[in-house]
Amino acid sequence: MKSSMPFLLAALLCSGLSFSLWAAEAFFPPKTFDGDTSLQVLEGMYAHVLKSLGERPLPPLAAERKHHVYRFTCVPSFEPQFCLVLTVHPDGSARLKRLIRRVGSMPLRGTCPQGELVLGRQPVDRFVKMVEEQRLWLLKATEPTEGLDGSHWLIEAVRDGRYHLVERWSPRSSTALGRIGRDFSELAEWKVPVVD
Repeated sequence: MKSSMPFLLAALLCSGLSFSLWAAEAFFPPKTFDGDTSLQVLEGMYAHVLKSLGERPLPPLAAERKHHVYRFTCVPSFEPQFCLVLTVHPDGSARLKRLIRRVGSMPLRGTCPQGELVLGRQPVDRFVKMVEEQRLWLLKATEPTEGLDGSHWLIEAVRDGRYHLVERWSPRSSTALGRIGRDFSELAEWKVPVVD
């Protein structure tokens, strides 16, 4: 199995990430990314990307037991990084934020309007049902990372006082995380090459 550690370090250095930033605000529950060094690098990478997009940690929302949120963060090798955040309201409607972080002169391919969308109950219900069918809450949080070209995907969810995350390297569209990411992008009205 190939390690993506050389790629991760190069990508982080090229994006201007200072190693001192890794110790900044905790975005994830303790021990989520424990294990080998590459998982700890991932934790710092995701925290840096989310912070640079103006995002806040989701685990504290679970403690309030009233929030229903999904967040998809994608960090590709050679494309701008992006984040989609779906906040479901008590009436079943939702607000969907679409955020893009360009690194250097990386071109933006595809159709990716930024800003917010207001979604009615029907598309939100379909998405939530699909997430449940894919058994997001039962998927293992992390798996060993491999590869040099592709993208890191992180799906986070908060519902009924629970928080869960699933991180994968370039998941195939036939996998649970691949389906969730693809449907999330479609819900956001995005056509992104990295999630085709």
